[in-house]
Amino acid sequence: MTQPDTHGAIEAVWRIESARLIARLTRMVGDVGLAEDLAQDALVAALEQWPVSGVPDNPGAWLMATGKHRAIDFLRRGKLLERKHEELQKAGVLLDASGLQASSKGWRVRYSGEKRTVIDGPFAEAKELIAGYTLIQVKSKEEAMEWARRFPNPALDGKEGEIEVRQLFELDDFGESKAVDRFRKMNIA
Repeated sequence: MTQPDTHGAIEAVWRIESARLIARLTRMVGDVGLAEDLAQDALVAALEQWPVSGVPDNPGAWLMATGKHRAIDFLRRGKLLERKHEELQKAGVLLDASGLQASSKGWRVRYSGEKRTVIDGPFAEAKELIAGYTLIQVKSKEEAMEWARRFPNPALDGKEGEIEVRQLFELDDFGESKAVDRFRKMNIA
């Protein structure tokens, strides 16, 4: 089968199977938006693999199996992340761990001198994505590195992923000033 024929077959299978696939994945993960993302991942996998390996005998079942595997991986990763957060909490170092909603639910404020312009999301795709964060308080860089090494891969399916570790400023980092004194009086330390 030629590549245009393969892509045509994928398009036809997607038209027939996508609603059923998304419905099944929604029952698994309990979130339509996430189910749509997982179904799209299965479609991308088909677009990558079928031109090389050929269209499977039962392409709808292949898409369903691929989507379900993605969902299972997502759910397992969520459970692993829960356990890691519990471990951090039990060690007394966890301050906060939250996810960030999609950029479509956010906005940006652009500054130009004194002028401010609010720009509603969604925003164009960026090279970097911050989807969530975990905030811990430890005694040393070495301890922070040890906790970071224990964290699960943020990418699904064992793909390459990366977490970024940053240190927060503390009031003592700024030296004495009226602003620092004001924050100390507000009990922000």
